[in-house]
Order: sequence, then C-alpha cells, then structure tokens
Amino acid sequence: MILDQNWLEIGIVDRVHGLQGAVVVRFSKSFSMGSIAKLNTLFIQSGETKVPYSIVRSSPPTQSGMVVWLEDVNHRDQAQRLLGTVAYIPMPKKNAAPSKSTLDTLSDYKGFRVELVDQNPIEGAQLFDVQQLPGQIMLEIEESWGRWLCPYQPSFIKSVDPLERIILLDPPGGLRELYQSDHEN
Repeated sequence: MILDQNWLEIGIVDRVHGLQGAVVVRFSKSFSMGSIAKLNTLFIQSGETKVPYSIVRSSPPTQSGMVVWLEDVNHRDQAQRLLGTVAYIPMPKKNAAPSKSTLDTLSDYKGFRVELVDQNPIEGAQLFDVQQLPGQIMLEIEESWGRWLCPYQPSFIKSVDPLERIILLDPPGGLRELYQSDHEN
C-alpha cells in the first residue's frame, strides 16, 4: 500500500472479467478493505493524473481483490486498455470532508490548455468551464472562434498534465466541427 499525499493505492487492474467491461482489481498485499467504506469511485492512473471512474457495481471484496463494473467501460476492448494501471481511492482521513466530486475534480482543470488527439495543437484552446446539466457533466472548451461543449466521459480524457496544464481530449468525431460550423453561419 503506497500513500501518495491524498491518495491510497489499492492495487492494480489485473485482468478483464467477462465480455461487458468488468475488471478485476488485485489488491496490494498490505491493503485492507476493513478500514474503507463502500467504494463509489475508483481513480485510475492515466499519465500524470488519476482519472475518476464511477463504480456501477462491484463484487464483494476478497483478500486478493474484487471485480468492478465502471461507468463508461461497457466492452471488453475498453476494459483491456486499463490493464496494468494503478487504482487509487482518496486517502481516508478522520473527520475529513467528503471526497471531491467528479465535477469539483474537473473544475480544478479550468484554464488548462486543451489539445485534441490526432490533431495539430489548437492555438488558444482551453477548458473554460465545467457545467453540471441534468444527467450530464459538460466541458466547455474556448477557442479563438468561440466555445463548444463536450460531454464528460472518462474515456474522452486521454491524459492530464498538471505541470504543463494540458488536457489531452478525444471528443466524439465531428462534435467540435459541428459547433464550429454553427458559429460560422
């Protein structure tokens, strides 16, 4: 078990379980589920950041690990991309405030430069705002031509570099172009 400031490393995504995207998290030898309340969110290491994944359901934990079904991981291929990554939970603290929500965590990235996968760097693109809409968190991206919205899905955020303040984003194909063409008309 490794303590990393505000994070508790619980183990490694060891293998895929079934065809619908469940993964097995193998606990670190010194990790004890007894001191941890029911898990609602699992943070998976991606580059230099920990990406939050809501836990849809999980098997009862055993001494060695547990099976978890993560929100937005619905297929075996998606789950395989997580193999070998380190899983964290917020470090439990006595009398601590509740852990930050996904909305609060994403809000910490406001002002970060946004780069898109498979595209040249976009001059001046940044995360302008994070909005909670009914049933969906939206990332508001500002560019020189205007702003556009991207729904938040953990799989859309490929990496976050807190030192360089860069978010590498892979939005649905054509989404940005749709907003850009509407702005031009």
